[in-house]
Order: sequence, then structure tokens, then C-alpha cells
Amino acid sequence: MKYQESVKRGREAARSQWTLGDLALDLEPKYGEATLERYAEDIGVEFKTLEDYRYVSSRFEFPVRTGNLAWSVYKIFAAQEDRLDLISQEREKPWTASAAREFVQARASDDQIDEDLEGKKIAVDEILKLYIESAAGYNDEERRTDFREELEELCESIMKMWDNVTSEQE
Repeated sequence: MKYQESVKRGREAARSQWTLGDLALDLEPKYGEATLERYAEDIGVEFKTLEDYRYVSSRFEFPVRTGNLAWSVYKIFAAQEDRLDLISQEREKPWTASAAREFVQARASDDQIDEDLEGKKIAVDEILKLYIESAAGYNDEERRTDFREELEELCESIMKMWDNVTSEQE
């Protein structure tokens, strides 16, 4: 078999994931009938695999599916809100599965850092609020002055920690 013929057949085989996903989408499942499970068994495809094909097909309509990206790239980007932008990005090299996976993992890590920072900021705000409320009961001026100095030192320490955390993130 000539190389070009192998490439042509390889591309046709790769499209089968889309075809099976689209066919699974077209099924009209009825409650309690396990239509998708039965279909997977009847065509000789693992149920979980067919579910993946179906999900990816549902996330990318036919016009946005291009032949220059592997189906696995679409699978990796399927859960991303900006998936259509991602697959249509102008890039020096087309997305590979490993590049797409690394991108999504890095994004998830950045999102987790943002959530952690937001949680820490809320915790600091709560601590300061409690600290201020506890000082409200101080009757003498000297104690309030001491408290104010302690609070200023605490705020400075928190701001230094915050600067360290945000600079590490960059």
C-alpha cells in the first residue's frame, strides 16, 4: 500500500470517532431501555468509549471539526468553556494531544491558585474583622492605641505575605 493511500485510509478511520459520536447523538434513548448501552454492545464498542465519542460530538458541531486536529485534541478541549476559540487559535503548529493536555492542566492549576488566593483573602478579611470587633470593647485610650499599633503591624505582615503569594503566582 502506498503512503498516500495509507494517509487517506488513516484519515477516514480517524473520522469514525466523529461518526460514531454523531450516530449515538441521533439515537432517541427511552427511559429504562439502556439504548446507548445496547447500541454500544451491538456495534462492538465499549459503552464508555461510545459515551466519550457522543460527548465530544455534542460539544463540537460539524462545521468546526477540522481535519488538521486529532480527535483527541477535541476530546481534551471538550469541557472548556472557550473550546471553540481554542481549536481555532492561530498557532505556529497545530494543537497536539500532549500540548492540549498540558494547556488544560496548567489552566486548571492557575484556576486552583486563584481560588486559593481568594479563599486566603476572605480568611484574612474575616480575621481583621474579628480583631477589630474585639477591640471595640476597650475603654481606655492607651489600650486602644496599643491595639491600633498591633493592627497596623498585622496589616503590614498580611500585605507582605499577600505580595509574596501574588509575586510567586506570576
